[in-house]
Amino acid sequence: MAKKVWYTYTIALRSVLRNFLRLTNHQYCIEIMKDSSVLRGSLLFLCVLSGLCPAFAQTSIPVGRSIKVDGVIEPKEWNDAASFAFAKSDIVTAKVFAKHDGAHLLLAYIYENPKDSTYILPEFFIDTKFTKGKIWGQDDFWFHVSAQDCFAIGKREDYSLCSRDDAPWKAVPNYPYGDAYKKIDVFEISIPFELVKVVPGQTVGICFSIAIFPGELRLNHPQSSHEDVPETWMAISIE
Repeated sequence: MAKKVWYTYTIALRSVLRNFLRLTNHQYCIEIMKDSSVLRGSLLFLCVLSGLCPAFAQTSIPVGRSIKVDGVIEPKEWNDAASFAFAKSDIVTAKVFAKHDGAHLLLAYIYENPKDSTYILPEFFIDTKFTKGKIWGQDDFWFHVSAQDCFAIGKREDYSLCSRDDAPWKAVPNYPYGDAYKKIDVFEISIPFELVKVVPGQTVGICFSIAIFPGELRLNHPQSSHEDVPETWMAISIE
């Protein structure tokens, strides 16, 4: 009888939490949890019981060891990083590792089973002052890796600040110029905190993204985020 009651109770909690998450913005939930220890404990308790804890994903980027930005994942190089997985796709399975070394934001985009002849381009958006705007502002940065490393402030797809060798940040490898093709399944990226005016201890908004060609598809993490709407990006604290 006790097991049956507990099972019924758990199913009811799962239903309540599922409806709660459906009707509210996940980012809003995180902000509430930061402000209320009682509510935080209650929601996490419900989360554990319901099996829906992924709704409250990683919310911080840890400090870790520096890396060699060479596009090669060395043993234990990223085992001190946070991990963020993109939603499953028929084209590619992808995830991002993220950490910092006190002076640089360090990212590794890792792809499994990308289709041949498919370009999978890492992109990264950061709301440095966490203003959560409905449109891009001057505190929002766009980073893009393809044949060159590109970044812009206040808007996406501004290719005026692209470089392969002289960019103020670094990504390895790059796709070949022209019509040549190279299948790439790992990108490593280093972005100086000084460039984006971010310091450890700060909370920022972040959206990890991959652009897929041909087909002009896009995957974002969080899945509910939109590349053109900073207020939908997830809150991340830089430890």
